[in-house]
Formats: sequence, C-alpha cells, structure tokens
Amino acid sequence: MDDIEEIRRRKIRKMEERLAQRKQQEERMERERSEVDRILDQVLMPEATGYLRNMRDRSPQVAKKIEETVITLVVQRRIRQKIDLVIIKAIERKVRGIEPTISFQRKGKRMEISEKLREED
Repeated sequence: MDDIEEIRRRKIRKMEERLAQRKQQEERMERERSEVDRILDQVLMPEATGYLRNMRDRSPQVAKKIEETVITLVVQRRIRQKIDLVIIKAIERKVRGIEPTISFQRKGKRMEISEKLREED
C-alpha cells in the first residue's frame, strides 16, 4: 500500500510542477505581450494600432511578423516619427509577399496592367 501512495504522491507532485511551469510560462508571455503593446502604442498612430490589433484576430502569424518588424525598426532607431496605417499596410504586403501592381478601370471593368499588355499582344 505504501508503494501505491508513494506513486500517487509522485504523480501529484509532477502534475503540480507542470502546472506551475505552465503558469510561469503564461505569465512570461503576458508580460512580453504587454511590453510589445506598450512599445507599439508609443510608435504607432491610433488607426495603425487598431488595424494591427484587428489583424491579431484575423491573422495572428502575419500580425506577429509585422510587430516584430516594427520592434526591430525601433531597436535599430530607424523610426523618426509615428508609423501610420499606410506604412503598416505596406509592411503587411511585404510580409504576405504581395507585389505592387498597377491597375486601372475602364468601362466599369477593373484590369491589371499586365492583363492589358497581354491583351494587346
């Protein structure tokens, strides 16, 4: 019987240790998140902050990469003014790998310049 009790106590101790580790990890992640939010609030304009927070819900990986890019710029001291929504969207396009395109609209039809050039050949 003592062996069973000892095994039970060990298992309970291991579960408590795992729970404590998980709690410490969550607290550390929460501190990191609040630090990132604080920095972003300082360097982003309000509409850019809102857009980025919205993106966290829609596409967390992309939002994380954008945040990392902005934080890197802050650390490298390459930011001289607050970042607006246009710059955040440009960073987003870069992260997603979206190339800039030229498009136009004729007779209610939207067309890329590459399509128009192919059409003329």
